[in-house]
Amino acid sequence: MPSTSNGFAALDNTTMPQKTNSFGFLTSELDRKARARRLPIAYIFVLTEAEKEHFSNMVNSGLPGANESLSVLFVDGSKYGSFASRFGLSEHVFPSVGVLEPISNRRYYLPSEEADRPELVVDFLKSVLNGTAIKVFIRSEEESEVAQLTDNVRGLTTRNYQRALSAYQGDVIVLIHADGCVHCPPLRKTFHQLAQAMSQSIMDKRPSLLFAEINAGRNDVPFHDGRVPVVKYYWLGNFDCWEEFNGDRTLESLGAFVDSMRVQTSKTLTKRSGHEQPGEQALHNTMSFDEGKGTPWPWVISCLIFFLMWIRTLITNSTDCVQDGYRTGFGTDFEPIKHMIQLERVRFQGGFHFAEDGSIFVSEDRDNDSPRYMGHSEDVDAAWRNLTAGRFLHLKGDEAYRLGQNTSLAA
Repeated sequence: MPSTSNGFAALDNTTMPQKTNSFGFLTSELDRKARARRLPIAYIFVLTEAEKEHFSNMVNSGLPGANESLSVLFVDGSKYGSFASRFGLSEHVFPSVGVLEPISNRRYYLPSEEADRPELVVDFLKSVLNGTAIKVFIRSEEESEVAQLTDNVRGLTTRNYQRALSAYQGDVIVLIHADGCVHCPPLRKTFHQLAQAMSQSIMDKRPSLLFAEINAGRNDVPFHDGRVPVVKYYWLGNFDCWEEFNGDRTLESLGAFVDSMRVQTSKTLTKRSGHEQPGEQALHNTMSFDEGKGTPWPWVISCLIFFLMWIRTLITNSTDCVQDGYRTGFGTDFEPIKHMIQLERVRFQGGFHFAEDGSIFVSEDRDNDSPRYMGHSEDVDAAWRNLTAGRFLHLKGDEAYRLGQNTSLAA
């Protein structure tokens, strides 16, 4: 069976009817239209018309309006069961469900032992639409098998395709081919010849270029519509900035294409969606791409702002924490001398000191004849009690709350 996009078995004139029969099975025309919508496609594998009608009613009732975000196609499992293997499903046991995302080329599957329960099928399709599906089937070769095909061409797989391109410090040119494709071997031979020729050119002082290839028949190529053979040139491994080779499949034509891509240091790139189907009109968005060095001004401005804020913090006066009672007086102040009390604000900038009992106090360095702040200590408390002995009322319990007037003592 010939190969087509995404590595699926081709549904052409030789394998399927061109019209949807009374059973409503998939045709190549319906498949192309579904892929052109670029929405997830649910392939439901059934054996009887009753199963087909059952699943149709189930999807319509469980997913109202699903046609806006999902394409549902039915496949005759009795004739085209091998198609199910593309999702990791059994070729002989049905019903089963496989979902393909045409843009990212990701596949999800629901095996037959779960697909015979309607509620599980609906939940599965909902999980695909909201991005929570976990049963993902990925075809990929082992990296060790294709790590370095030759001295000049690196082999890629599904698992390292994006990582390898993004990590390379330079441009990357990729050949996408497949087994059984009659047009692939000649272009692949030309591709390897160009890689060897450019590796031997000691006069080439331009930025490095990585030659790589991936087998689409054995790997699900990310963000690729499945056409083979295809040669894509990625600037700096950027998946949004690439150009496809459309010239003659000769060494001279491919070499000219590579030279034209590499000579551009400040170039206008065509940002493509990268998922055009054969016969569709490509969508193009022009973007400017400049390989200039980054400016240091953002870092300089950030450092300057930080330095100014730090200076501002140092010169700002301490927060005024003086309570109003110290300015207006308390109700228990000694009335005859209240007018003689002056408020003095002292900003203590000295270091931390530790008393013998472990308490911490802050002192300010002053002249000996100036008032000096002292922190809490037993000696200070004892001196204060001797100084104020007999001058204050010693109130206990709730006595303080029963005072209705200011308390004054005669001198």
